[in-house]
Amino acid sequence: MSDLLESVIAAHGGIDRWRDVRSVTTSLRSWGKTWLIKGHPHLFASAVTTIAATDRQAVQFQPFTGAGRRGFYSPERVQIETADGAVLQERTRPREAFKGHTIESPWDHLHCLYFAGYAMWNYLNLPFIAARPDVHAEEIEPWRDESGEKWRRLRLTFPSHIATHASVQDLFIDDNGLIVRHGYPVDIIPAPVAAHYVCGYADFDGIMFPTQRKVVPLDADSRPGPLDDPEGLLIGIELSGYTLA
Repeated sequence: MSDLLESVIAAHGGIDRWRDVRSVTTSLRSWGKTWLIKGHPHLFASAVTTIAATDRQAVQFQPFTGAGRRGFYSPERVQIETADGAVLQERTRPREAFKGHTIESPWDHLHCLYFAGYAMWNYLNLPFIAARPDVHAEEIEPWRDESGEKWRRLRLTFPSHIATHASVQDLFIDDNGLIVRHGYPVDIIPAPVAAHYVCGYADFDGIMFPTQRKVVPLDADSRPGPLDDPEGLLIGIELSGYTLA
């Protein structure tokens, strides 16, 4: 494990504390241009309870698509069920359903469930998934943001069996060891690279979690759009009330 990764994991609560955690539950709201373009601006507009496992890629959203319904994500299958377990919709090999898509291609509810599922599993398990033996982490050259602040960077290379945005991603680290920006292309959405900012950290039962995430487009000079313009966000995420089990 690199020195930078060790300090980042320590700043977020430490690997020993994380090993005691089997799932992370939080209240999620999300909005932005991406959901609008894909035809589902209201899908996560109201609070949705989100439960992510830590020992496997599994996420549950409740409610999902309506009261009394819930969505289940895994890399191999997504499905929407009633409260008593009756399957309403399902899709196996869900990533294949994005083949041939353009940025304007509409999504159905199962597309949305897969995208939100793998994204939230990654977000809620960072930075600890970087310590997995099948994930390669190395420090690369630092980055100066638009205000001149210098951030160290950690580059992660994921194996093909982990569903994520892209195989290579960069974490931007502040002086406190916290992730403040996340850089990646999105393989299933052919769109220009954006900047994903992470903020509003608080301690929840010994683990530091962010309460806000903001994804903004980059201009031709790789400068991000304003973070305080809600209509300019590609995706905004609000997270609250984390509990660990």
